[in-house]
Amino acid sequence: MSDELAAHLKLLEEAEAEAAAAKAKEKELARSRQYPPAVILRYREIDNGGGFKRTIVSSTPVSLNEDEVSFDCGHRQISLAPLTKAGEGKLRCRQCIDQWLSAAVAEEKKPK
Repeated sequence: MSDELAAHLKLLEEAEAEAAAAKAKEKELARSRQYPPAVILRYREIDNGGGFKRTIVSSTPVSLNEDEVSFDCGHRQISLAPLTKAGEGKLRCRQCIDQWLSAAVAEEKKPK
């Protein structure tokens, strides 16, 4: 085998090793973002009971298909226009969900 070919093979092996390491790191990062099973189960229970749905207080058009809605909890979010008539319905409040998830994960991570 020529020296040039050996050098190319070595570079190829190094690139494959780097790619494998990057893929493993990405997998580990994705795993670290997952919620603990107890938090997931509790979230589903609350969500199925409508616990994250909030009454729409006001709705302001922001594009042809979207409105900015304000909820009775004080949060706002962008939603599809047909879903957002004030006083006529409820939607999930993503900010309430995020706050609940953050608190639930923090509680789950506390030493017991």
